[in-house]
Amino acid sequence: MDSSPPRTRFFGEYLLAQGLISSEQLLAAVEYQGRNNPRLGELATSLGLVTAEDAERINREQQGEDLLFGEAAVRLGLLTATQLEEILVAQEDGHVRLGEVITSLGFLDAATIQSALSDYLAEESIRINRPPSIPVDFQSHPLLLSVAEFAPKMLLRSWHLQSKPERLRVTYEAANLSDINATAKVVTEAQEYRLLVGVPYAAVHKVSQRLVGAADPTPQQRQQVVREFLDLLSSHVASASSEHGLRVHIEAAQPAPSHLPVPEGGAAV
Repeated sequence: MDSSPPRTRFFGEYLLAQGLISSEQLLAAVEYQGRNNPRLGELATSLGLVTAEDAERINREQQGEDLLFGEAAVRLGLLTATQLEEILVAQEDGHVRLGEVITSLGFLDAATIQSALSDYLAEESIRINRPPSIPVDFQSHPLLLSVAEFAPKMLLRSWHLQSKPERLRVTYEAANLSDINATAKVVTEAQEYRLLVGVPYAAVHKVSQRLVGAADPTPQQRQQVVREFLDLLSSHVASASSEHGLRVHIEAAQPAPSHLPVPEGGAAV
């Protein structure tokens, strides 16, 4: 049984799955969002909550400690939790919606977007309101806790993403992954795990362009980028687990299908 509600699909994934837009159009829309959505540092400065010098100091703390901008600012005492919430609200208010971008770029008309959005919300409501399954206590699993705390920050930092990845999940039967996936077997003295990474096509394509240096990365190059990230994450898991007294063996990351069964007695993260 899955330990958390089903993954909420992004609207762009839904449009792509319905054949309403192409992967190239989705990538163009996501890149437009990245260029035009306000960043926390810029908002904090424009609102007068921090100075430009403070923002630079926060950026240095963020890079050195592997934190998000808001986390670093609060840790340094340059923003209060209330001020950070104010900035996040302003960021949300200024956020460029994907549907608006797709319309403005001429990929779909407003009526089609509105109809698709209504269908998407209705479908997602059915998916995410299924009865919840038994939650996993990450605190009682040092290895899983390490993944839960570190993986989203590593992905944001190493891939320079503009928004937080979705929350990690633990499954016991099968993992329904994203477009491009990789898996690595993690073996401790008491348990066998499969560490999984699944990333939407648009994100992998954009990152691959930067890392590979090619305008149109091949499927093999995109897959390799995901596998390299998982290898990096696995190294951290092994190191962090040893601090908890766990002896861990991790196999090299391999490509994974979109639907991956989990061995009996195992868990997928």
